[in-house]
Amino acid sequence: MNVSVESKNKDLLETFIREVLVYREPLFLALKEILGDQDSRNIMSNLIALEGKGGYISDPEIAGRLGAFFVGREEDLGFYVLSSYDSQIRLEIRENGEINHTMLKLFSRPIFLYWPKAIAHKSSELKKLALPPHFTPWVHEFGHFLCYWFQKQPIMVAMNILVGAISQSGYVFKNTKDLLRLSQEKVTPSIWESARLLVQLSAINEAMAIWWEDHLLKTMGFNATVYVDRKKDGNPYVAQLEVCSKAKVIEYVQNWYSPAFYPEIFTINFLNTFSKMAIDKWSFLDS
Repeated sequence: MNVSVESKNKDLLETFIREVLVYREPLFLALKEILGDQDSRNIMSNLIALEGKGGYISDPEIAGRLGAFFVGREEDLGFYVLSSYDSQIRLEIRENGEINHTMLKLFSRPIFLYWPKAIAHKSSELKKLALPPHFTPWVHEFGHFLCYWFQKQPIMVAMNILVGAISQSGYVFKNTKDLLRLSQEKVTPSIWESARLLVQLSAINEAMAIWWEDHLLKTMGFNATVYVDRKKDGNPYVAQLEVCSKAKVIEYVQNWYSPAFYPEIFTINFLNTFSKMAIDKWSFLDS
């Protein structure tokens, strides 16, 4: 019985990857229409290099042990950015929001999470829609990859720093839903503000991926309005992006950490110090 289940799971994973690759050329053409030739070629080159370096993980437990922070539901596919730095340094967030160490180098690398339960769940969601059951949900995760590619200071690295600070306080959580249950009276002001900011950045991060997903699927000729609109509910940042021009959205994706976008002093101090950090995004491809 176990052998049969393992065989079915293996077949499902292979089917998923096969469908993602089938749409590789149409995806590239859609990117070219949105971004132009050079950026599109560079993006696809980095994507292919990542895939060649084990860019897909099929076990959520392994992803969690590597440091992935699960923003959404457990049955979701995912895109995560892992980050590391000198183990002798302890990163902390001060009461005013400043990160205690900025003169250090962070190393990051992205991964795609795909696993049988998530693939089956997403396929069932798409049964009544004329959309590719595996490629369609992958496009959302590719939207996160595009954000990572464009960002000098990746938003997911900032989220990792916030996750680390909250975890060091002793508060145990797996996702943003757990953070929403946090009691302000039971934690320090810096942990409360860190949790608030993490929830906010998670929503912004999702909104940017939804924007890419929407534009890519439409440019490829898919009628994905019903599917994508479900994801927009409850996220105010999606509507804010939708009223902007394409150029303005891409500029925002790149400069999301500008203090001009945020009124809170804690957030401004956090982002000002985060912006000073050197982040190596691609050297893992050379190893």
